[in-house]
Amino acid sequence: AVDGATMPTTGQSPEPSPADQPSEADAKQPAEDTARTAPTQTTRSPREGGTPTSAARSDREAPPAQLTKDNIRVQPGSVVTVEGLEIKTEAPRFTAVTRSSAQPRNPTARVTFDTDGTVIDVALLEDSGAENVDGPVLAALFRWKATGSKLKDRDGPFFIEFTLLLR
Repeated sequence: AVDGATMPTTGQSPEPSPADQPSEADAKQPAEDTARTAPTQTTRSPREGGTPTSAARSDREAPPAQLTKDNIRVQPGSVVTVEGLEIKTEAPRFTAVTRSSAQPRNPTARVTFDTDGTVIDVALLEDSGAENVDGPVLAALFRWKATGSKLKDRDGPFFIEFTLLLR
């Protein structure tokens, strides 16, 4: 033993220090009633206003509307005109290795625009079949911009589905 301290023998745990023991303030606190704090689930009928979707939603919370029924085929880097909007697209930036070795399929993407024309969401509905192509394609889709008088008529986000002509 060092400095008068005793070492526990094998199989014994050391005695708790004063910091490990509850303080007098803690001992005076009543134990929490688990029945009182347990979460409860209540179901109310729609007539009582109990459904979470019964509250009014802002335009930002509304799901985006589909602008066109048709899938638009586009060569990235060009300008597309659809339904009174002009969409300036950007071409993906591929590495030299990807350009020389990839044999991608033409991916299909759903691009969601906000009412100011910026892209707020992108989803690949059909990928290109090559991860080293899909990454740059997604990055390019987020750089697209919509302009036009029809943007002012939109009361919320909208999406358009595109097939990107990569080959």
